[in-house]
Amino acid sequence: MKKRNADCLHCAANPWKALPLHEQHARKVEQLRAAFAGLPVEVPEKIRASPLREGFRASIKLVAGSERGRPMLGLYEPGSHRPLDASLCPEHSPLLQAVMQAFLRLWSPDTLPPWREASRRGVLKHLVCRAPGAEALAALVLALPADSPEPAVEAARSLARRLHEGVEGLAGVDLVYNPAKGNRVLGGSVEHVCGADIVEHAWLEAPVAHNSLAFMQANPGVYREILREARRRITADGRTRLADLYCGNGSIGLSLAEPEGELLLVERDPAGAVLLSHAEGRPGVTTAVAPAENSLQLLEDWSPRVLVVNPPRKGMDSTVVQWIRDRGPGEVFYLSCNPASLARDLKGLLEGYRVVHLSAWDMIPDSPHLECLVQLRRNHSV
Repeated sequence: MKKRNADCLHCAANPWKALPLHEQHARKVEQLRAAFAGLPVEVPEKIRASPLREGFRASIKLVAGSERGRPMLGLYEPGSHRPLDASLCPEHSPLLQAVMQAFLRLWSPDTLPPWREASRRGVLKHLVCRAPGAEALAALVLALPADSPEPAVEAARSLARRLHEGVEGLAGVDLVYNPAKGNRVLGGSVEHVCGADIVEHAWLEAPVAHNSLAFMQANPGVYREILREARRRITADGRTRLADLYCGNGSIGLSLAEPEGELLLVERDPAGAVLLSHAEGRPGVTTAVAPAENSLQLLEDWSPRVLVVNPPRKGMDSTVVQWIRDRGPGEVFYLSCNPASLARDLKGLLEGYRVVHLSAWDMIPDSPHLECLVQLRRNHSV
């Protein structure tokens, strides 16, 4: 039995940490069986393991807090506004750990007070960091409007500069002004403070742009294996004309499409959409900044041979499910982090398609989270 890490309060409060890996995987298989009950889907007998159980996490959004005057980074305890210290969590990659430890060493809560969700007082909300490869980008999220004259803004800029200078591999730092209520970490306006605002990382030899704000899979080792699996299964013809809905920074489509093939990338989130301009320089790439449900006529006109979708946890809009069912291409790949919404969407898609493959990966070891890749082919009778 693996012992919980006593230095990380978040790990210590996580009951999954005490479970052997084989039992965790068995529970995840049962999660899949419950979600797909009644559907003509063959649930895998095994969950594919993460290459790493520690040091795998390359993307963080951590609460900035203090306890007895000591800076800390953590995650809110479920059902509360109390952050649990995750400053020494063994899940974080070495580069993320270096960024976090430098942040804790350089940040002074006296000059840049932490945001208190319960009292709605303070300034510094979160540290966000993405490290897709050898370089990372970070953002400090402030509970202030962009035009705030408060001295704390200059303190945040100073912290950003010192953090950039103090960590080898930290390519740049942004400030995010987010005074809005609610639990959305990112939003509002962005100020680039220092260094690079974009880094490039290759996924299956395809160069892809990343910034500090756009969604990035937490476990690059697992994500790379998923991309390899999808590329093994996609037809050669499909790689010549492929569309990627909910594409984020386009890493799936860019990895799967032929280098000289035609590729349509569709994304609504501004943080991801801004990265698509870097993909437009590649021959054959077309981009659209719009919600997936507002891009169906474009898909109709573009007529892809293969469609890739990777929606958020809530799954696809019902209009998108209906369009794919009625007018979608011969092959669809669906990547999902939520078996429940995936099963709901498959229920609609299976009126026009059949599932030919389902695989599941342990995206976040020591947690109930998993990632599913589904390959669908159109029924000939439809």
